[in-house]
Amino acid sequence: MILDKMRKVEDTDLKVPKEWGLLKDVGLYNINNIFRTHIHKSSSGHILFSDLLKQLSGFDVLGIKNLNYLFANQSLIQEDCKGKETLFLGTIYVDEQNRLWTPKLYYLSFHEEWRNGWFCLSVDRISCHCSIVLISDNILNN
Repeated sequence: MILDKMRKVEDTDLKVPKEWGLLKDVGLYNINNIFRTHIHKSSSGHILFSDLLKQLSGFDVLGIKNLNYLFANQSLIQEDCKGKETLFLGTIYVDEQNRLWTPKLYYLSFHEEWRNGWFCLSVDRISCHCSIVLISDNILNN
């Protein structure tokens, strides 16, 4: 039973493929100073990654360290994140085909469980309707 608990804790961190290179990674922000930002609407219902980065300029976006912390402490995940892909743009990896990847958190309602995974910024479309980004308000308090 103790071994099962240890294995479960160990398995909560999102695994990074060995072939990927790290482009950007932020530190662990205080989980109490976090709020969400919805992705601004566009006429097509989707937004380009470059436009999203412009909108988030000046904010501290959360990365994989916060995702792993939230995933291990799921009671801290905001209820608003259910039904949406939550992107952690503070961490960006590049794969062997030069595609950009960022961690994501999502909720599978039919399994009633949280999952984490990777969102391809080079291929996947960021939806104005169901994608959000978590940012820290540390910078707003300075």
